[in-house]
Amino acid sequence: MNHKVKKSNYTFIDLFAGIGGFHIAFHNVGAKCVFACEINPHARKTYQHNFEKMQP
Repeated sequence: MNHKVKKSNYTFIDLFAGIGGFHIAFHNVGAKCVFACEINPHARKTYQHNFEKMQP
């Protein structure tokens, strides 16, 4: 299934980010993550690996 990312002026913060499910959903509608926070080191490492190239 191919999804086109729409242009959007929305930004969001990803609190209690986990591995990034919320991030994926908002990215798919064109929103930009401006801050993410996760206390669990294993989840944080996965999140960073998954999204390091999605943000400038």
